[in-house]
Amino acid sequence: MKRNRVLVLMVLAAIVLTSVIWGAEFRRQPRKATDGPAGRIIGQLERRALPGEAPKTVEVVVPPAPKTNGGLHVLVAHSDDNPDQLLDYLAAQPDISVVDPFDCRYATPTLAYLQEYDVVVSFSNYPWHDQVAMGDLLADYVDAGGKLIVAVFCWADDNGWALRGRFITENYSPFMNLGDDNLYLWADLGAYDASHPVMAGVTAASDWYRDDVILSPGAGLIAAWDDGVPFVAEKNCVIAVNSYLGRYYDFTGDVFLIIYNAVKYIDSGCSAYQDYVFMDDYGRAMLCVNADGTFLFRVLENGGAEFEGQAELNWRAGVMYMISPRELPWSLYLVYDSTNHRAHAYYWNPPQNVRSFIYDLNTLDDPPACF
Repeated sequence: MKRNRVLVLMVLAAIVLTSVIWGAEFRRQPRKATDGPAGRIIGQLERRALPGEAPKTVEVVVPPAPKTNGGLHVLVAHSDDNPDQLLDYLAAQPDISVVDPFDCRYATPTLAYLQEYDVVVSFSNYPWHDQVAMGDLLADYVDAGGKLIVAVFCWADDNGWALRGRFITENYSPFMNLGDDNLYLWADLGAYDASHPVMAGVTAASDWYRDDVILSPGAGLIAAWDDGVPFVAEKNCVIAVNSYLGRYYDFTGDVFLIIYNAVKYIDSGCSAYQDYVFMDDYGRAMLCVNADGTFLFRVLENGGAEFEGQAELNWRAGVMYMISPRELPWSLYLVYDSTNHRAHAYYWNPPQNVRSFIYDLNTLDDPPACF
């Protein structure tokens, strides 16, 4: 009898333990000191055991310590002799506290290095250390929430000065080159959007060094030269300026003011988010996220289902966090580590009795589109 009672107790204990494990699929962590207005650490996704060696938790990347200086930090990543005039102009602005140069003729910086800065300005006058690696780096920087300004000669490749890699091939750039060359032809400021923040206070500009470009798909024109060649354009969080900014510049007028305005504008007024598609490694679900936080969650098992909604997006240290508003009857949580190309998501819709997961260890092999 005693043995039977022991067996019963052991069975009950096993049932309770199993219920705890199966029920603890998502646990909100207490608010941490690193949380702030730019975003918050959402917590960890605690999952049931999955086939293979899948880890049970998401490693959350802790953001770097806040900058000790309250102004903007700007990196000028160039392939040129040191652009002292541009550096001095930006450093003299009251809301910019740090302006650092990086000579990309001799090395390509890392993504982590670029992420130490609020805005990166990039241009060339000599060949890059690696055209493709530099273009890939700038695309990765934008993917991770970076704010970027590019200028002449990034689209003129007669001497290997143009950017290559994903920045060009995947149309991150607001400009596309027409002839792989520079126009070497004077032009003055033509039509422009005077209401755009990038053009605030701008009254004149002229330059000889202008690349032969047109707008890329999805780019918005801010200003043109008087011969119709694009001068300033934007695309997501990238500003393109068709003027040479380096030590040997030949422009007159307000070109440096345009750069300063662009630094302020993209730091506070643009959306860093691209459209993303995440696919569960076990085929259970996929999540499609738009730039404004709208999403489509597609359940792919048990007959399938689709749910649309709106959630909040935040970037911190290369990690995108997505969380649904508290007042809604459903929940969506996503942690996307863009540096290591992995994502975990959890969707729960009590009214529809739907609970699903996305466990994506390699986002690079996800579908390019939701449908």
